[in-house]
Amino acid sequence: MTPPVATLTASPSIVNDGTAKAVAALTGSDADGTIASYSITTLPLTTEGILYLRWNNASDSKHSP
Repeated sequence: MTPPVATLTASPSIVNDGTAKAVAALTGSDADGTIASYSITTLPLTTEGILYLRWNNASDSKHSP
């Protein structure tokens, strides 16, 4: 069985002006053609930016496993 493979993507540098910015979409491939989910294993320091998931702060403990 072939494991899913994430596609490495990078967004261009973003000016930190306090407004929300879109980043590159998560992409990947799987032998069966279906990507069921993604795991984000690290988050940026809050001084570097905040990752939001559906407009909620992803660093909030309610989103942590």
